[in-house]
Amino acid sequence: MRRSLRLSASVALLAFALYLLDWTSLVASTAKLTAGVLSVAVLLACVPTVPLVARWYLLARGAGGWYACSARYLYANLLSAVSPGSIAGDIYRYFAFRDRERDGATVIEILVRERIFGLMSMLMGLFVGAVGMQIAGGHGQQWFVSTLAIAAACGIAALLSLPGIIRHMPDSWRGGLQAALAIRTSRLDTVLLALSLAALALWVLAVQYVATRLGLQLSWSMLLVIVTSVELVRFIPVTVQGIGLREGAFATLFGLFGQAHEDGFVLGAIAYIALSLSIVVTGTFGALMLARLKPSA
Repeated sequence: MRRSLRLSASVALLAFALYLLDWTSLVASTAKLTAGVLSVAVLLACVPTVPLVARWYLLARGAGGWYACSARYLYANLLSAVSPGSIAGDIYRYFAFRDRERDGATVIEILVRERIFGLMSMLMGLFVGAVGMQIAGGHGQQWFVSTLAIAAACGIAALLSLPGIIRHMPDSWRGGLQAALAIRTSRLDTVLLALSLAALALWVLAVQYVATRLGLQLSWSMLLVIVTSVELVRFIPVTVQGIGLREGAFATLFGLFGQAHEDGFVLGAIAYIALSLSIVVTGTFGALMLARLKPSA
């Protein structure tokens, strides 16, 4: 029932956006897309998987070695892409990475820490992009960009302060939550955050490639603000995988920053089509890796 409601929301949002936008402009923007451009975009969208696999390997402390760890992570991403809320991928990883060294609570801690580092990288990217836009100027929404910068800074501060807040919780909850939510100044956490930021930078590069092929001239700061804002918004659990919400968010932000709504809608749609195809490609590769792993198990 819930999935049906989310699917209905996705269809409704897409239909509403298409109703509001100018079809002639949409067709003109889409016509610039070629099979070659989409193929390169898919390949570029695959690249951020490399630092994400490395991040998971470090979080899981090399469970099973590079090969097995990478194969299971990639296959889990494929399962996440076809399940509501990415739950299938998390369930798979919960059982795939449980062993004598890692009980269920430890794997859940790892999954939570992965989300925390991902969220922190998005907030940092949003803050840097918003500050960059303010310094560069040239747009008519300084109040909005300032608000985004302040919101991102508050979000970063909130994440960093979570361990302190958790100290006031019951002892039975405190230890595991503090370990899962804390971002420390240790070398490991620095590397994990750097890998998260690298994945974000590579995803922005993929979106910028699509934008350039569509003939759009977007500053890196503006694109960083748009991409991180959409990434944060699309996780609001009202649609299937953010479909409809993410394209509408792209179109809305484009309009706010003086660009054509239609260009934003097309860019968002193509970027996330490329991302979805990249997950299928890397996930299938992971499944093939797992198939080779099983005979030797």
